[in-house]
Amino acid sequence: MRGFKKNYFIFLIPLLVIVFSIFSQLLYVNIFPSWIKRYPSLFYLFNSVFSIPVTSVFIQNQFFIESNYRIFILVSAIVIATYAITRINSTNGLLKVLFGLYILTIPVLHYYSSLIYIDMVMVLFAFIAVFSFEQSIHWFSEKRTLNLTFFSIILLSFIKETSLVYLLVFCFFAGYIFYYKKNDDVHSKIYLWGKFAIITLIPSLVFLYFRDVPHNPYKLVLKNLLVLGNYKVLIASLWEQFGFLLPVSSLSIVYLLIRKKYFPVIFNLCLIIGYILFFMLNGKISSTYIHSDLHYSGTAYFGYSRFNLVFIPSFLTLLILSINLLKPQHERKATIIFVLLIFSNQVMSPINITNGARKPGWGDYTVWTSEYKYPYDEAYHWISNHPEIKTMGIVGRTYP
Repeated sequence: MRGFKKNYFIFLIPLLVIVFSIFSQLLYVNIFPSWIKRYPSLFYLFNSVFSIPVTSVFIQNQFFIESNYRIFILVSAIVIATYAITRINSTNGLLKVLFGLYILTIPVLHYYSSLIYIDMVMVLFAFIAVFSFEQSIHWFSEKRTLNLTFFSIILLSFIKETSLVYLLVFCFFAGYIFYYKKNDDVHSKIYLWGKFAIITLIPSLVFLYFRDVPHNPYKLVLKNLLVLGNYKVLIASLWEQFGFLLPVSSLSIVYLLIRKKYFPVIFNLCLIIGYILFFMLNGKISSTYIHSDLHYSGTAYFGYSRFNLVFIPSFLTLLILSINLLKPQHERKATIIFVLLIFSNQVMSPINITNGARKPGWGDYTVWTSEYKYPYDEAYHWISNHPEIKTMGIVGRTYP
């Protein structure tokens, strides 16, 4: 009876995913046609309904929704670091704490941990899915039950359309694992892979179908591969946004290959290369843009720091797997290295440590689309020199 309930539950998952996907998109088309037709936009509807008793008395609804949304982003960044710590097999508490601090100070993660972008939530679910993907697929094929990783994959498909690259790579490697699974006939393997593909891809495919007027349409341009400026942007963006995590992850790949851990290396390289190609081949070449006294010309939005958050799950997974293979006598050296890495992150941080101001234009290489200047120090100085001013209006952009 228990086995029947498990199989019955697994059977209902694809159906529930399909029904919810279609229902939510029809809700946007017929009731909220002006909204961005993304699943996370339902969060605004939820807040609008359940926050009215509070906001009508204390604060305006708009600010209440925004504060809740920011909390989701900040908590996601903290959970990413916490989950990474729990994946380390070492009993060295200091090493784990330093590793968590190192993750939170990675320039690009630190930068977007308090901005209203859903990408951080997507990265959280992607990290959980990427790290335990192989074990989760084996568990699913043998036990026919779901675990945290599998639910993360399901939730990932509801977050944002750019998660599609994750999902396609997941489906490909799940098919590979099912194909080489022993003691199963061909029909069982196809059945398992089909069920996994339906659960994984249907929400994104339904969203793409209903997304009738995309605000950022994807246009495949293969000739972008021949643009030298794209590769300059790639190197510059990865170094500026990830710092020493880039060479450390590269060394982790070499170390894992030496230890014959081929699957995680190939799997994560496919994710990294897949997203590089996904963004590089999207759209036209932008005009030359001046950034940090350097000239770049490449695919519009390529190298943009917010989009590059997608590399965090693979970089951290490779690093954690390498740490878990270290011998106990090498952990003290790793502790010292993480202290130096934290210091390097602070040096490269785009956020001013004294006042929290963000570096203007940081993470932009071909299009000016990032944060603008925050003249906090100048504002404080001006206010202190004009004590006669009783009221001051703050104007400007409200987004992000």
